[in-house]
Amino acid sequence: MAVIVRQKARIEGSDVEMKTYLPAGGLSKEERIRADRFDEELCKRMPIIAEKFLSIELKEDNLVFRRYTLGRYLREIIDNQELVSRVDVANKLIFMAIWDHLPDSLRPAGPAGGKPSAKDPLRRKDHLMLCYDISGFEWSEVQWIKRWDDWYRLAFRPGLVRDKRIIKALGEAIAKLGIYPSAKDFREIAKLLGRAFPTRALRDSSVFEDEKIIQIVRKALYDALKNLQKKVRPVVGGKALSCRRRPPA
Repeated sequence: MAVIVRQKARIEGSDVEMKTYLPAGGLSKEERIRADRFDEELCKRMPIIAEKFLSIELKEDNLVFRRYTLGRYLREIIDNQELVSRVDVANKLIFMAIWDHLPDSLRPAGPAGGKPSAKDPLRRKDHLMLCYDISGFEWSEVQWIKRWDDWYRLAFRPGLVRDKRIIKALGEAIAKLGIYPSAKDFREIAKLLGRAFPTRALRDSSVFEDEKIIQIVRKALYDALKNLQKKVRPVVGGKALSCRRRPPA
């Protein structure tokens, strides 16, 4: 399949926006027609999603929940195989097409609100991909995440999100601490978990029993906290409290 992405170009001294079919190359007439159809669908669906999302935002001030909800709405489109090819999800082109139709009300503030470049050879995960990825979980499995940056650190390590049991086990282990790790602590936790479930080595965690996953996650969490050897300032009722950590049971 192909998608339509709008790219700026300079023609005869003027900046213009041009529709471009991606991936570049010899696309069939059928692929172009399907891309046109998907572009038209986005024109219709994105304003509706924005309206629904804003009504949720008024009721819930949790940033992680709001972005999880956006991911759920996007998933209704992206997971429709009549509209979207799984190849275009894997190569991330589908997200570039959605950016062109994303209302300002759905864009995050700062640099993350900018459209990713089609020339990025690595095609790093952008804001929409992160929202889509977290929405693949049940809310009960990820509601323990207190900061969006914490999800960012987990999601950029594919080895941690391929097996949903890892995220679930991490949430349960952190809950047993009785505190929520600071941003610095969470960076260390994500780093050690990444080593335990390396992406490049393609360690297949699916072969492990549930108990083995729990043991690996708890060890990584304990080792991270042990390495830091300091106090955590947990968030309780919106106020930071100082507590000594204890290893998960």
